[in-house]
Amino acid sequence: QLLEPAARGGFQKTLAVMNFKEPLNLTFEGRSSEGTPFSWEGVGTLHLGPSSMRNAWVDSVTADFQLKEGAFSFQNILTKIGETKAEGSCIYDIKNQEVRFPGVHANLDPVPILMWIDPHIAESLLAYRFHQPPVTDVSGVLGLKDPQKNNFKIQLRAPQGLDYTLLKKNLTFQQVEGNVLIKKQDLLVDIPHASLFGGSAAINATVSIVPGDGRYEALVTLDG
Repeated sequence: QLLEPAARGGFQKTLAVMNFKEPLNLTFEGRSSEGTPFSWEGVGTLHLGPSSMRNAWVDSVTADFQLKEGAFSFQNILTKIGETKAEGSCIYDIKNQEVRFPGVHANLDPVPILMWIDPHIAESLLAYRFHQPPVTDVSGVLGLKDPQKNNFKIQLRAPQGLDYTLLKKNLTFQQVEGNVLIKKQDLLVDIPHASLFGGSAAINATVSIVPGDGRYEALVTLDG
C-alpha cells in the first residue's frame, strides 16, 4: 500500500481496494533475456496474512508459483477464512487477461474469493445465503477484462442448506446439491435436488450478470 501513490493504471486501482493487516511476504528468483515484462521467468513463494479485497477478508493465503510468458502459475494454494479453507491451483495470466482454474477444492463461501477476482460475479451470488460454507469444487476460466471468456463452474454441496428471497418471502432450502456455471455474462444455476417445506424442489435458472440488467429466467419443479 506504500506503493499506491507511485503506482499507475490497473495496479493503482487494485491497491486502492486492498487492505493489508500484515506485510505481504514474497520471494522470487528469476531472469529476463530481453528486459520486457513478459520475458521474465522464475519461481517463488507467497505468504499473505489477514487481508481484504473490496472488503472481502481472508485470514491467510500461501502458495508456490512459477512465472513464465506473462502468467503466474500458483501451486499448493492454501486459503483460510476462519475454520474454512480452499486448496488447489490457479493460473493468473496477465498477458491474456484471464484466470484459469485447473482445480480448487474448498469448504468456504465462494463469494469472498470471487470478490477478489470479479465483483460482478460475486455480487450475483450474494442472494444465495448459505447457512454454513458449502463444499465446492471449482474449475474453468474467468476473463479479467473480457467477460466473453467466462466459462467457470462451481460444483457445490450444502447439506445445511441456504436461504433465498423470492417475491419478498424468505425461502429456506435444505440439503442443496448442484452446479453454478458462469458462461460469458450469464449465471446458470442447476439444482437438481433441494428440500423445501418438507417436499423437494429442482431449480434451473439463468441470471444475467451484466450490470443494470435484471433479466432472470427460471424453471422450478416442486414435489410434495
